[in-house]
Amino acid sequence: MYDRIHISDVWLEPDPSWVVDSAGTPWVFNGQTYDAAKALDGDTGTFWNPQGTDRNYNNWYIVLDLTAPHTITRVAVNNYGDTDHDIAAFTLQKSQGGSPYNWEDVVTVTNVQGGTDQRQEFGEFQGTARYWRFLITETYWGWQPWLRELDFYGVTMGFSVRAQSYAYDDPGFLDGPYGETTYIVVDGQKSKIDEGLKRGHQVFVLNEQTGQVVNKADFDTYGDAEAATKMEAFLGNVAQGRIIVVVVHDSGEQAGGQSSLAPYGSTVTRLGHRESYAMITKKGPKPSWFVEKRSALRAGPTIVEAFIPTGR
Repeated sequence: MYDRIHISDVWLEPDPSWVVDSAGTPWVFNGQTYDAAKALDGDTGTFWNPQGTDRNYNNWYIVLDLTAPHTITRVAVNNYGDTDHDIAAFTLQKSQGGSPYNWEDVVTVTNVQGGTDQRQEFGEFQGTARYWRFLITETYWGWQPWLRELDFYGVTMGFSVRAQSYAYDDPGFLDGPYGETTYIVVDGQKSKIDEGLKRGHQVFVLNEQTGQVVNKADFDTYGDAEAATKMEAFLGNVAQGRIIVVVVHDSGEQAGGQSSLAPYGSTVTRLGHRESYAMITKKGPKPSWFVEKRSALRAGPTIVEAFIPTGR
């Protein structure tokens, strides 16, 4: 069954649409609006800059609607990196209702480091709610905060994916029927290519909410000169948000095979002779749980795993 959704502790995939309210007026520069959503866009090159508040205002906030109750146990922040605007202290609050809010303190942190834009994580707390408020109570020089990123770690629902790639010279490749050693497993349910040559890049497309395999295909990126183009077209037709799992069977060393995966987060540009390879990703922005791995000749099989949060 593909409805075996389970619960796991993960860093939640940030979503700018969670922001429903924030302090101040967003700074606008060169057509770019630096609103609170910029702190949840997964891009440390953007930041929240609330204008229109006095120095030492010490009440800057972002209100979030996570759309469903989540149990949060850690929070991470990326300061801008200049002490004028870096956060020094904050309180994380929760509310069980949204109309009106009834804010309760969950944790207060007073030791946020300034002068760095590196990620800082804070834990040793737990709270469960749908609505959250990140309340900044102090910056290093009293000016409004410039916050690059805000992340939450907690309990969420989702499904697990395991992908296994076997190349021809990997130990055990010839121990069974050809094509049986390369496959994926979604929450305990195995899926593989059942027909065709099976050699080269195998692509599985999963429903992002249930994990169900909605499509799969193989592309002979060893012997077919058109395989890379065919795979690129296949991936181009995958719906936004779908989960994409790629495994190489036997060999997939043809030029263009790996480069077709670059738009989906891959940094491996080409495989060597009979190298195994596996990747789990998503159609759209590169997810935080993205994983890929390659193994050298005779060093496989290659196995990767990921937990795909569904947020429901």
